[in-house]
Amino acid sequence: MRRGILALVLVAACQPRTEILLGIATDLRAPQGMDEIQLEVSRGGTGVPQLSLSWTIPGIPSAQYTLPGSYGLIGDETIPIDVSLIALKGGVPLDLKREAKLTLVEGQTLFYRMGLTRACIGMECTGGQTCVEGRCEGLELDPDKLPDYRPEQVTTLTCESLVRYINTGTGEPMPYSEDFADCPYILCAEGTCLDVPPDAQLFRGVCNAVSSFALLIDGAEAGASMGFFRGTGTATGNSFEIPITINGMVVNFTGTFLGDRAYALGISPDGSSIRCDAYAGTPQRYCGTFTRTSTPMFGAPIEISGRVAFVRGGDVMFGQYASDPLVGSFDGWPTVQSAAGEMFSMFWRNEARASLAAESGTAYATLQGDKLTGGWDGTSGTNQIAGFFEADPSRCRATTLPNCSGACTAGQTCFNGVCVGTGQLRFTLEWDTGTDIDLHVQTPAGDVISWMNRNAGGGTLDVDDQGAGHLVENIYFASPMPGAYMVWANNYDGNTAATFKITVATPAGDVTTFAGMLPASHQASPHQTYSHP
Repeated sequence: MRRGILALVLVAACQPRTEILLGIATDLRAPQGMDEIQLEVSRGGTGVPQLSLSWTIPGIPSAQYTLPGSYGLIGDETIPIDVSLIALKGGVPLDLKREAKLTLVEGQTLFYRMGLTRACIGMECTGGQTCVEGRCEGLELDPDKLPDYRPEQVTTLTCESLVRYINTGTGEPMPYSEDFADCPYILCAEGTCLDVPPDAQLFRGVCNAVSSFALLIDGAEAGASMGFFRGTGTATGNSFEIPITINGMVVNFTGTFLGDRAYALGISPDGSSIRCDAYAGTPQRYCGTFTRTSTPMFGAPIEISGRVAFVRGGDVMFGQYASDPLVGSFDGWPTVQSAAGEMFSMFWRNEARASLAAESGTAYATLQGDKLTGGWDGTSGTNQIAGFFEADPSRCRATTLPNCSGACTAGQTCFNGVCVGTGQLRFTLEWDTGTDIDLHVQTPAGDVISWMNRNAGGGTLDVDDQGAGHLVENIYFASPMPGAYMVWANNYDGNTAATFKITVATPAGDVTTFAGMLPASHQASPHQTYSHP
């Protein structure tokens, strides 16, 4: 789509341009999913459109109007603007509308993307909200969060959201920027990484030694993300409270922030806990495993294994361990630097379910190069606790390569740095920690494809990651039969929790996603249904 200009008020030639470049994107293939979009703009609160335009989106690579595209909204004052995007097919509006309330900022040209997505078809939002990628969210966005406009933002995704937007002319997914993985999910808005507002604080770290965690404090407002889940809440003094819906359950996260550290604890309805630790800078993460033994005064020793994750922030090393039902944390400071590496003296504690006895003690760690090793000991009542851990950056989620360095061949596409088969139907699983999660797909005929049965019912498992690579598994069908497909993820290792996302895609640009969290057990996710025409 060509870029247009709407002059809400005349702009003097010598003044800096006051403008919002409105990015428009979709995951619907044209003309199958939609063939026209309509844009309406009015001054905030008037309800009277000052502009009403429509574009035909034919879905041809050489066509004049192709999404993603942009439209410029220009003014010379900080006025609120009501913007509405509507998708149409055959001249008839679809039940798909995206709205926003935007504010121009004097002398700045900002970028804001609005998506028309399959997940919002037929979804109604009330109370000053609009559907954004299948969720009801507020119409207004703080203009201090909008990034300065750069031309490549229109056609490139600078963060990973739940929807994979496409080029309507080719059906190909929009490419990611080289640094897209650096954007925390709390700042990701429809594939655009937002700015941290002035005077706001951003903390980044880990939750339960598995999921990436980000906390944004902006005055009395607070927002947090854990993996692919996020929520908004309130901040008072140095404390915050943020509800986040995880797998349909509302988990209330409460915590404190002070200086360059932040802590959060979420208690699930089932009584389990989620511990999050974060740092205000750009931390270095070290991920790995632990084993620990609890030796009672009478009885056989009990050994538990799980995951650990450490964060190096400034002159502090802190981290977590997790293995259902244990959730604990570490805090440490460097004590000596030698040829053997940097030594840390640490304190550890257990913050698991209330029914467990409190645990605490001392720990030690040595950082040599990228290798972090250590152990801890302490007591719980009359039990003696001892453990060992090791971690390094390579065992955190692998850095993705958006273009796969051009290695993919015909019949493949690049997904999180891995070339995966496409066919006419593709199921791709991704997860967020170095453990073995398996993808399962059941065909309409009842065949189940997984690592145990890689070829069945016309489908093929071509990428099988056991937790040491890019954390991607893929099943594709060259000629899929029509009908209902069942898809789910299974925690094969079972020694740690993991957040995951399953993407279902076709060459026509149809994309469906399922996100969830697997607990630290040999447990499968809920089975999701995808109907293929």
